[in-house]
Amino acid sequence: MFANRFVAELLSYEALTDLMSVGRERGRQWLSWTTVVKESLEQCGSLLNDVRDELFLCWQELAERIGMTSVSVQTTAIGQQISASDLASRDLVREGVT
Repeated sequence: MFANRFVAELLSYEALTDLMSVGRERGRQWLSWTTVVKESLEQCGSLLNDVRDELFLCWQELAERIGMTSVSVQTTAIGQQISASDLASRDLVREGVT
């Protein structure tokens, strides 16, 4: 899942530490840039959590709506149709088997 990989690969402690190390090693402008990138990644992580929560609510509502609807099943017989007149002509009716 995208959100899981995003958090594991980009928002992990190690990834953010490496990002900030690059900024400190390369100077003030790089540090400013890496700080903005770090803050943006953290904001994206927060937004991903919001999206995940809202998707969960949507699926929950959908499941509840499906549970409220009733389904009517109607079967029809396909194949041989047996009527009482057919049975009367057979030995089954005379023997008491129906």
